Amino acid sequence: MSFFSRFHKAGTTAITQQDIKVKTVKVPNAPTPPHPLPIISHQRPATPRSTSSSTTISPNSATSASVVKKSSSTARTKNGLLSPPSGADRGRGDHSSGTSGKDKNVGRNVNLTRERSLKRKESSSSFTRLDSPSTTTSSLRSVSPSTDSVTSHTKKRRLTPTANHHHHRNSPMQEKLFSSDDESGSGSGDEGGGAGSKEEKLRRLREAEELGWFTRNYLNPRSFKPEKLSFVHADQIANLDKKREGYRRVFPAVSKILEVSLAYPTMPLCERYMLVQHRDTDDFNPIADICTTIEIVATHLLTPKQRIPITTDDPSSDGILRLIRRSIKRTDPELLLTAMDKYNKLVRTYRKSGVFQRNIEKLGKAGTGISLAFAEHILTQSYARSVALEVDSLRKYEAFSNNVYGELLPRFTSRLFKDAKLRHDQVFVDLGSGTGNVVLHAALEVGCESWGCEMMEKACELAEAQAREFEARCILWGIKPGYVRLEKGDFLENEPIAGVLKRADVLLVNNYAFDSTLNARLIDMFLDLKEGTQIISLKSFVPPNHAITPRNVDSPVNLLRVEEKEYFSGCVSWTNAPGRYYVATVDRSMLRNFLDEK
Repeated sequence: MSFFSRFHKAGTTAITQQDIKVKTVKVPNAPTPPHPLPIISHQRPATPRSTSSSTTISPNSATSASVVKKSSSTARTKNGLLSPPSGADRGRGDHSSGTSGKDKNVGRNVNLTRERSLKRKESSSSFTRLDSPSTTTSSLRSVSPSTDSVTSHTKKRRLTPTANHHHHRNSPMQEKLFSSDDESGSGSGDEGGGAGSKEEKLRRLREAEELGWFTRNYLNPRSFKPEKLSFVHADQIANLDKKREGYRRVFPAVSKILEVSLAYPTMPLCERYMLVQHRDTDDFNPIADICTTIEIVATHLLTPKQRIPITTDDPSSDGILRLIRRSIKRTDPELLLTAMDKYNKLVRTYRKSGVFQRNIEKLGKAGTGISLAFAEHILTQSYARSVALEVDSLRKYEAFSNNVYGELLPRFTSRLFKDAKLRHDQVFVDLGSGTGNVVLHAALEVGCESWGCEMMEKACELAEAQAREFEARCILWGIKPGYVRLEKGDFLENEPIAGVLKRADVLLVNNYAFDSTLNARLIDMFLDLKEGTQIISLKSFVPPNHAITPRNVDSPVNLLRVEEKEYFSGCVSWTNAPGRYYVATVDRSMLRNFLDEK
């Protein structure tokens, strides 16, 4: 019985006999290829496939070159192993069931040789790896060597793409994402990591378009003008005054109190810093604030070329940040003063030449937006100079009441804004806004109209102080925030809040400590929300496994489609543990469909 006839099944047509001619071709001085045979493709190639194997099978052919004819009867591969031909392929008469003994042995030996080769580790770059994340079974393609590969096995061959790459051209901005030196030739899509960087740029572009970063105006109209500006200087909150216990000199060997000035990008005003540090590392640190401010200016408001004098680590160039770190390490105050003077002169030069103004305007044109690091630094500066001074007073609350104070941290709220796809032309409302942290964050990072309402007396007082400092800081940095309004009182009874809820696109309710009665009254307020409004809460307003029935058809929760999500550690102020939050979307179609069915 021949090799192929063993796969014959009863009830199928016998395979007609054909002559199988075996031709041995000896290639002089041809080195053994360092890779196994390429994987056989499921698709028929345009040209026959050449190999450097010395023994091939070619039915009814006396070709001198070692060519393997590819057809549907060729044994298919899966995970690098040969599989027997299918029944449909066996019935096409491509091979004979009555092969001679000699031919039978040759055919068996050749197939066993090929099977061993395909079992080897796929380490060659001349074929697509099965374990590649961008490769699927249906998209595997073999790579055929050129016709002269019999005599040049060491010649490098380029991979063909394993998937169809569609270039989306949604806007002209996308053309700017690809530099002129990007490879555009065929077969280069999977090499050198170019495709990955393009995909990341495309993802950022889509996010920028979706969140409206291109159409937002980032330049603060009150910046770059010689007006008087009132803000809290760093030396007012970190000094050697007896009221601010815990601070000591950074350079204890210097008898006099050292003070430095820090220039900002948009105003001729400088902020005063006293060179002190607190024994508690969590307290405000003037040196750390100076370094972070300089880094933010260099990273977000200057181009790579413009920031070289600040960020370079070249010992011969004396980068400004490098000088500051060296001065602290060596306890050399004169070196620090030299670095600060160098930085202030550079900032003044850039401001007078219009560098900062142009770069801020480009934040929208380039679609980069305000990063979390940039927004968080401005928010931290505002918080440290207002709320942080009296934060202990916020902890004086009645336990287990609705007025328990807790904060959602910027890392968490930034994610909430992006997940909700909050845009600068939309409205954000925070019910129970505390000191206004999230309200100010939304106005800064997103640029939207941002409302908050709080009834705790001390929290409202600190929120007003933080809002004033936040406004001044945005002018110093040249960033235009969205409209901010903070209301004082009970949000259930506040008329301005009741009015803005009808326009709200995203509503935040930190109801972690709210009792069931307050949550129930909040649900009644949701009846006035427009279709598609998203309600973010730490407790779900919709009971688990809730379903609309004739008995509860009048319940307001029937208008909410809820989704449970998770947040990670370090997202809230009252615990470092991860937790869950809920996003309920106003969707009246569920109730309409139920009523239509009835």
